[in-house]
Amino acid sequence: MKFRIIWLFIIVPYFTIFFFNRFYHIPQNGYPLIYSYVLVGWLAFEFYLKNSFFQSGIVDLDKFPYWLRIAAAVYFYGSFVFANFEIENSGGNPMLGLPGLIILIIGVAVRMKADLDLINFKKQFIDNGIYQVIRQPTYLGLILISLAMGLCFNSAVVLLTGIFIGVPLFYWESRLEDGVLAKKDPKYKEYQRRVKYFGLI
Repeated sequence: MKFRIIWLFIIVPYFTIFFFNRFYHIPQNGYPLIYSYVLVGWLAFEFYLKNSFFQSGIVDLDKFPYWLRIAAAVYFYGSFVFANFEIENSGGNPMLGLPGLIILIIGVAVRMKADLDLINFKKQFIDNGIYQVIRQPTYLGLILISLAMGLCFNSAVVLLTGIFIGVPLFYWESRLEDGVLAKKDPKYKEYQRRVKYFGLI
């Protein structure tokens, strides 16, 4: 754990300076800059907790196909790199950036709350905290973070990629996790009937 803290004290300031310089010359750069700062903060939080970034941590990683885990990472980081280059031509857009930041903050808050509930309630499956109202808060948070990227970076390509690739990928992961938990514990099926998937559906 000490190594992780030391590593974060090096990496977080580095990327804070890096993204400030990266977006310095771009018009309306506040939205991509804040997105990048929040992203670095969230990833640092996940790294400190030893969580995988694109799965919930409730079930073992080996339950997910290796290619699906790679696809989720390639999609997300690939979109972020593409958005970084595209923003140079388009600049930020307050009409999209502000809603994007709101969606981002909600997504990160949902994901972090799910992570903290995982620490506080040690069970085979969790039905306390945020899990009382949302069955898959981790993946809901990931979906919102992904969709916010296209808005904050003023990129229709990244937004559409999030809708047609990111959402199905994370939904698929959550369905696999649902299946594993249902096999592990008969009580989970009752929980599935009682609590909706993403709180609304």
